[in-house]
Amino acid sequence: MKDSAIIYRNFIDAVEMLPAEMQGEAYKAYLKYSMDGEEYTGDNFTVAALFMVFKARIDADKEAYEATLAARSEAGRKGADKRWQNSKAISEDSKTMANDSKAMANDSKGIANDGKGILPDGKAMANDSKHMAKMADIDIDIDIKEKDVLRTSKEKAPRHKHGSYNHVLLTDDEYRKLFESFGEPKRTELINKLDEYCQETGKTYKDYYLVIAKKDSWVQREVMKPKRPGSKAEKEARRGTERGTDYDAAVRDFAMNPPEDMALPFNDPPEDDALAELMAM
Repeated sequence: MKDSAIIYRNFIDAVEMLPAEMQGEAYKAYLKYSMDGEEYTGDNFTVAALFMVFKARIDADKEAYEATLAARSEAGRKGADKRWQNSKAISEDSKTMANDSKAMANDSKGIANDGKGILPDGKAMANDSKHMAKMADIDIDIDIKEKDVLRTSKEKAPRHKHGSYNHVLLTDDEYRKLFESFGEPKRTELINKLDEYCQETGKTYKDYYLVIAKKDSWVQREVMKPKRPGSKAEKEARRGTERGTDYDAAVRDFAMNPPEDMALPFNDPPEDDALAELMAM
């Protein structure tokens, strides 16, 4: 006995083709068999014929439904069996592991008893080992704290501006190290060289100290390279001095030994004091 029934569309269409007085009897026959399994016993041949057609459909649906229930039940049973087998296997494994752990504990206990007989000072050694481990932990902790302090101090050290354009940023410690490495005035020259480069190019650096102090840096090469002898200004000054010296010598030679066609018309020393002084040179 069921609480519900499925009515197909084609059954409704077939019933509506019957006369109105037969439709109710056909619906009643269909529902009675579908829900209670009760056969049609009426004497209406048309309703009986229609009932026989849909009875086969109802029976087929019932068998399919029962087969589905059976398949689901079997699948559930198999799933439960599998879960139970897995649980049983896990339980067996846990039991084996527990037995192994117990055996290991017994072995450890036996070893400890043997060690007690062989090493009467084992307790003292254990205490010493514990103390050494504790001291090692303390040393490690101190070392970690010292590294943290150094890292924190380095990260927080303020950097100050240096150079004519204030582009070079150095901590006090970095500024001191540059003096120790290069002295003065090289430290100032190195800083100014990098500062002028930053001003001209707009370039910035994360670590200005490293740019200057690293071995054979371009800043060092620029400042330390030997200057060529005789700059342009020096050459001009030297040429001017040489010209002045040559000119004075030529004037004196001309005054003391004039050409014959330009000989002075007198033999006595000239009265002009300036010319006399020139000739006396």
